[in-house]
Amino acid sequence: MTRPGRSLKLAVSVVVAAISLGAAIGVVEAVLAWSAQAEATELRELVMLLAVALAALAGIVAMAHRVIELVTRPKQVDRRRSDQELARLVSEARTDSLTKLANHRAFHDDLAAEIARRNSTGSLFSLMAIDLDGLKSINDTQGHQAGDAYIVRLAQGIESVVGSSGSVYRTGGDEFMVILPGSRNWHAINIAHRILGASKTRSGARALSIGVTETKGTEHRQALVRQADLALYEAKRSTTGVVPFQPGMEPAAGAPPGDELSPDQRALAAALARTVDARDPGTRDHSETVAELATGIAALQGIEGQHLERLRIAALLHDVGKIGVPDSILHKRTPLAPSEREEMRHHIVVGRDILVAAGFAEAATWVYHHHEHVDGTGYPEGLRGSEIPLESRIIAVADAFEAMTGTRPYRESVPTEQALAELFESAGAQLDVACVRTLAELVSGNLPASLLSPTRTDDSGLKSGIGMP
Repeated sequence: MTRPGRSLKLAVSVVVAAISLGAAIGVVEAVLAWSAQAEATELRELVMLLAVALAALAGIVAMAHRVIELVTRPKQVDRRRSDQELARLVSEARTDSLTKLANHRAFHDDLAAEIARRNSTGSLFSLMAIDLDGLKSINDTQGHQAGDAYIVRLAQGIESVVGSSGSVYRTGGDEFMVILPGSRNWHAINIAHRILGASKTRSGARALSIGVTETKGTEHRQALVRQADLALYEAKRSTTGVVPFQPGMEPAAGAPPGDELSPDQRALAAALARTVDARDPGTRDHSETVAELATGIAALQGIEGQHLERLRIAALLHDVGKIGVPDSILHKRTPLAPSEREEMRHHIVVGRDILVAAGFAEAATWVYHHHEHVDGTGYPEGLRGSEIPLESRIIAVADAFEAMTGTRPYRESVPTEQALAELFESAGAQLDVACVRTLAELVSGNLPASLLSPTRTDDSGLKSGIGMP
């Protein structure tokens, strides 16, 4: 009951009680005075009269309470109904009517809240922009009812994969956004690939494209959305399906003419990478994952703009020379014979020539040297340390990590921490120490204590390797 209702009920009760008490006292006094003079018969009549009077008073009290309830209850009921109606309207205003997901308004409200939390606590989060592929074709050929069913099915699939990791929003006809609180770019990319796999059509065709970005500083809301949209645009144009945002996707201010990769070059790079991965079903998406890891390492090391984008293309095409390796060697699961090993090593020469012919001269150099070892035992030229281009060293670390953690049909993948431990064992011999540390920061956010302990070195001051390929 509200405060005015309680006050009214108390006031009426006090008045009724006072009247009743006064009336009762008066009746009792009258009875006592009369009883001193009256006979027995008259006394009985007085007692009966007293009983009737008390009953009447009780009735008055009960009626007063009933009046109070009738006066106050409608107001309470109306207020509850009003609150429920307001809550329903607020929920409807934030909910997409078709998919029952949160809508465009809810997305911007929640994104603003997440940014405010980041600004006050330093928390990080990632953002996904998702666009459905083929919706227009379904609407045109099967009707809008089939198109709506397609949207609902994919929306449910996205929500199922995201689960408790974040929130999914339908922000347009075939557009979705996902907020992943506490997630770094690498974790968001993993979720994006799971969404991509779960959403494929019965024929195996891709059903959507996903752009991913993360907050690294104090980016404004519109800036983060734009980054996710730029990455989504690249994903739709390419065959990779999932593309993380890189600063190189936006033309750098004052960049010299011709410094930016053309759309045809980007499309060619994606097609070449897909062709390489298709040669071996066991390494599907290997090239895309290496590219994502390499750009993440490079960005943390300060590489940005078009330089970062060219590195991404080089990492995407690091195995392009395997197009010329025979299937009998490429698919062999037992150790290669010396002649086969030499032919496999020749793939970097083929890759360099392909990249030069395709107009990726700088990437060709980086790919050509990504099998060099920092201790000078690698190939093709036996370069050491800083003689090896930094971009080549970055690609080598990304390639080694994916080779261990990626899914293969002929072996189980290695857990992330175990893979990092093996990379640290090899750092200083085959792999660049700084690049390995940056990778660890990228994929885990911090280094396990076991990886920070001093490591043994040989007489040359270089760590002993573990035979990484």
